[in-house]
Amino acid sequence: GSVLESHPPETNFPQPEETPEAEGTKSSEEKEVTDEGFKPDHVISDQTAYILTNILEDVVKRGTGWRAKALKRPCAGKTGTTSNFRDAWFMGYTPQILTGVWVGFDNEYSLGKRETGSRAACPIWTKYMQSALSGLPVREFDVPPGIVFVSIDPKTGLLARPGTPHAYLECFKEGTEPKKYADQEKGSAPIDFFQMDQ
Repeated sequence: GSVLESHPPETNFPQPEETPEAEGTKSSEEKEVTDEGFKPDHVISDQTAYILTNILEDVVKRGTGWRAKALKRPCAGKTGTTSNFRDAWFMGYTPQILTGVWVGFDNEYSLGKRETGSRAACPIWTKYMQSALSGLPVREFDVPPGIVFVSIDPKTGLLARPGTPHAYLECFKEGTEPKKYADQEKGSAPIDFFQMDQ
């Protein structure tokens, strides 16, 4: 298995001109490898980064990354499993640290039936992050300007009126949020993308 660590792409972290020089590492041929002079680009907007974070928080809250809830602090992440259970991944982050865990063999052996990213990698990530974050304050992800939250009707994906059963808050880039209420669109229903291939 392997562990990697970095800063997540949040606005409250060093921007390219402030990024400290990374330490060198050695390649498999024992040659010194550095990223001296590397300046990362800001490739997506703060709003897009936040929306992706919000989606990945749901992977932890309600999806395959549920084991990371044991961290007991805001975190976001994604599990991954390759065919025949050969590799299991969990890539996750808090506002302070991004870490990835890979579990697998250097050859193509299977880890075993049901050894998924959720089961094999996520517990390792959680244990590591508990140690890495000990002593650091619990922080929420910063919501950048230009993000709005609206109440959504789960049956239609449109705006929910107060009292709508199972309504939930969803974030949008300002100006892209739904403008119509569910009861204004008779017969509308959200597209079930999981059914589109069938």
